[in-house]
This record gives sequence, structure tokens and C-alpha cells, in this order.
Amino acid sequence: MSVLVLNCGSSSLKFAVIDPRTAAQPVSGIAQRLGSPEASLDWKNGGEKHSRALPGAHHDEALRAVVDLLRDLGLLDGLVGIGHRVVHGGDEFASSVPITPEVIAKVEACIPLGPLHNPPNLVGIRVAQEVFPGLPQVAVFDTAFHQTMPPVAYTYPVPYEWRERFGVRLYGFHGTSHRFVARQALAQAGLPADDHALVTAHLGNGCSCAAVRNGRSLDTTMGLTPLEGVMMGTRSGSVDPAIIGHVASANGGSEREVIDALNKKSGLLGVSGISNDLRAVEEAAAQGHERARLAIDLFCYVLAKAGLKASDVSFIGVGASSGAIAAVKSGQVDAIANLDPVITMLQRDNLIKVVADTRTLKDTQSVYGGPMPAACLYTPVKFVQDNPGTTQALANAMVRALRWLQKAGPSDIVKTVPDSYLLGDRALYLAAWERVREAISPDGLMPEAGPATALRMLQTFEDSLKGKPIDLGKTYTNNFARKAAAKYA
Repeated sequence: MSVLVLNCGSSSLKFAVIDPRTAAQPVSGIAQRLGSPEASLDWKNGGEKHSRALPGAHHDEALRAVVDLLRDLGLLDGLVGIGHRVVHGGDEFASSVPITPEVIAKVEACIPLGPLHNPPNLVGIRVAQEVFPGLPQVAVFDTAFHQTMPPVAYTYPVPYEWRERFGVRLYGFHGTSHRFVARQALAQAGLPADDHALVTAHLGNGCSCAAVRNGRSLDTTMGLTPLEGVMMGTRSGSVDPAIIGHVASANGGSEREVIDALNKKSGLLGVSGISNDLRAVEEAAAQGHERARLAIDLFCYVLAKAGLKASDVSFIGVGASSGAIAAVKSGQVDAIANLDPVITMLQRDNLIKVVADTRTLKDTQSVYGGPMPAACLYTPVKFVQDNPGTTQALANAMVRALRWLQKAGPSDIVKTVPDSYLLGDRALYLAAWERVREAISPDGLMPEAGPATALRMLQTFEDSLKGKPIDLGKTYTNNFARKAAAKYA
């Protein structure tokens, strides 16, 4: 006895045969990149992975290929039912339901709300009904989980009659995923089922975040349609709605064409100009493709704005040498911000994936929005006033060291650095040094925009600084550095 589960997404078809008694999956897989020459069917059976090309295949062809595969594996006769993931159920469905002609009609009526998903969902249902006319089939709605949202969360600040006449409200999607992830998080973190609050994230070609309290959805990023929210594979996510009319007018097209472009030609694909597949975009970025790099940076930036805050994580000090590496290897930390050569060594051993590389000036500008002073000489103002000579001597030493670094060769660097910083690999340290050399100040002067950048970042997580008027001119001075730079010019 087994159940066939189908998920006909916007650009893929995922499937699995599941024994509901044991949760065993004799076969599972995905038909991906549908509609493209690179379309393929990939599956896992008996612990082995297999693949076959489906060039140009769409959802109906992919599903028939899945049926052929199940027939070849002798799994068709044991099927007792089929479950379908359906993206948009409007406010008609708060739970899963058996598929009937009435249910299909309501799913069809929701196509304007889910234009990328409901059509392939219906293809999956109809092909499955054709191939398996005698099997019961069930629709599991993405929107059902979010029916617990309060009116203050799902109501848009638009004329209220739009809600009553046209169904304009926030529905939310990826409900099956958010519900599952929330339950798994509770189990793994040991949180009480009736006293918890989580932020869950679904990241695929479509992306969304949700706020879940005590197992109930309270808010989510997707809205009337799956177009709203964070940046996705081909969808823009939330943008100024005036863009639609502006582009339609400027381009001599229709608003429908613009909305179609926001759904199908935006996101990672639109920004990179390469692909909606993050794997392809990452590969291009690694080869120096600037728009691909921008697409990845934007994707991460938008996600951060939508969900993760400093208060959502715990910070652990792990040092800047072997302790940091041990923390990653032992699983003590899930993410790390650190210095080189630690990061270079972790990269070399494939222990981390760098999402923001502030060892370079370019990424520093991208992450912080300006130059970011990372290492400074700082002291109470009174110390500077009482000890100007000592302060100048310290500035002289720092600037002299910076000047020396600009001219020093590899052997000079290695001889000077403490052995603990080399992490037992001198060549690795030198490679790391070459990566960060450009970010080292040549003269010790604070960049003009540096203090403002630092303040802006500090105000994102320091409550004592939020909203406070601060005269940056009283917080730093370049006078000592200028004198030192002149001395060692």
C-alpha cells in the first residue's frame, strides 16, 4: 500500500511514492528546469541516483514520464491514492480536501491569483485523473495553513470594498512547507508546542518567510498572489506598484505584460540575465559576472530585511585562529563572521560558503553601503586630551606599519606574523593576505564616509544608539593620522 505525492511547481515537478505505514519512500525525484532544453527527470531508487533528459518537456510530459518510471519499477499496482500540492485556494479552503469537479472549478477560479502555479497544479490533477481514474485524489493547499492569520495581518490598506468584491487580501503560500518546518524546528530545538514563536523560511524558485506562533501562522511575506514578498527565481517580490503603470506607459505595452515580466522575467533571472537557478547564477558569479554577483547579493539582502534580525540568533565568541575553525568543525556555530586566514582555510576545506566577502572593497561597499572602518585606534576623549604625545606615538606606529605592509614581501610578512595566526600553513596565510591587501589603508586616514557607515550599522542592533542624534565630527579625528602620514611619506 502506497501513496503517490505530486508537487507541480512553476518550473518543476517533484514526486514521491510513500508508504503511509512506515514513511518509506521506494522512489522519489524531480523533473526540473521544465520548458527548457536542459529539462531532466532525476530520481532516487534503492539508494541509487538516476537521471534522464527531458529536453523541452512541460508538466504534462514530465508527469507521464514519471508514470512510465513507476510502471517500470512495478509501483503502480500498489497505489491507493494520490496527493496534490495546490498553491492557491483563496479563502475557500482551510484544510486538505478530496478532489471533486467542484474543487477543480474553485482551483480554476483562483488562477488569476496564482497564475504561475494553479495551471500546472491543474495539469497534474487532470493527467493523474486520466491515468488513474479509479484512485482517490486529495488537494493539499498552500494557502490553508495561513488561514489562521488575523485580519490585521491579511488586510491590505486599500479601499475595503476591494476585499469584499474582488477578494483582495493577503493569502500567503508555501503553507505545507512552513507548517512542516515549524514542527521540525520545535522537535529539534526542544521548544514547547504551545509556547513558541518562530520565523520560518521557504527558499526555492519561489521564496517566502512566515511568522508562526504556537503552530499557527500569524503573518507571511507572500500576499494576494505568490508575486509579493522577497526576491525569487523569476519573481520580483515586493516592488513599488507604480512600476507597473510606469513601465507599461514608457514601453508602449500593457500592464498585464509588465505583471507577466514581474512574474516570469524578474528575480534572479531578471537581475543576473543568466538564469533563475541559483546554482547557475553562483557559477557565473564565481567567474566574475558582475550582474550575477549583484543578483546573489540582492537576494541575500532582501531576505535579511524580510526576516532575520540580530535578536533571532545567539552570538558566540570563537576567536580568530584555531578556536574558530574548531567551532565550525564541531557544529558549535551555524554561521561565522571572522578574519583571515580562518575564512580562507574554512573555504579551502569546503566547510563554509561565503555569502558576504568583506575582505574585498567591492563587497564591503555592497554589504555596508559605504566604506567600513574595521580596525581603528580608539580611546576615551579625555585620554587624548591628557596624553596627546602618547596618542601621536600610537598613530605613528600604526601608520608606519601600514606603510611597511604596502612594500613588504611574502617572506617579510611570514617572519613577522605570530605562529598562532599562520594556523600551520604559511602558504595559506600568504594567499589570504593577498586577498585582503587591497582593503588595508595605505595612510591610516579614516575615509570621509566611514564613520557614517559605521554608525548606520551600529544603529541596526544597538538599542542605545537607535534614533539618537550623534555629531560624528566629535567621534573621530584624522589629525593624528595626517601628521603620521606626513612623517612617513
